[in-house]
Amino acid sequence: GKEVPVTLLWVLVFVSQHYDRKGEHGKALQHIDEAIQYTPTVIDLYLTRAKILKHAGDIQQASDECEAARKMDLADRFLNTMSTRYALLADRRTLADSVVTLFTKDGDNPNNLFDMQCMWYEIAYGRSCLRTRSYGMGLKKLTAVDKHFTDIVEDQFDFHTYCLRKMTLRSYLDLLKCEDSIYKHKFFTQAAAGIIEAYLALHDNPSQAGGEEQDTEMVG
Repeated sequence: GKEVPVTLLWVLVFVSQHYDRKGEHGKALQHIDEAIQYTPTVIDLYLTRAKILKHAGDIQQASDECEAARKMDLADRFLNTMSTRYALLADRRTLADSVVTLFTKDGDNPNNLFDMQCMWYEIAYGRSCLRTRSYGMGLKKLTAVDKHFTDIVEDQFDFHTYCLRKMTLRSYLDLLKCEDSIYKHKFFTQAAAGIIEAYLALHDNPSQAGGEEQDTEMVG
């Protein structure tokens, strides 16, 4: 039987991802651009193009693509998160701040993300600061992650008597196992590695301790 027109669209996407995986980014972009020209209203195409551009090393353009995708559906939290992630990869921290707070409870209050223990954002923000040698702000974000894990460990004490009183022994065992390996969590190890990197850089170059916050020009 005759294939529906949308079949061509997803074949082009598949082929573009195939070439992206092989490292042939030029061919990958050629096919995803053809898909966008064929159906320019499909948001997933722009995210795929952003991923290809990131793999090709063009982080700034990849961030632009994600931001364009986000503006196509302003009510989508996933697109908001992706735009924020790519903005931080491109060291566009001002843009990332303005985008991520669109869905927070207190609007543009940055402390809201700390209260929610939004660790992926703090780690990505901290790594961005390290890349631009803004070590003060980078350490502030990364040590916040360490504080979250300290709070998690301290909060466990409230559950010891509760679990025994309620006889939720299976959940109690899960809690104990979790606490035994809490510092193996990828968020903690990533934050710890960033903190160590920052302190080593400051030890080697003490003059950078007072460096001002730097940010790639906001585009979008």
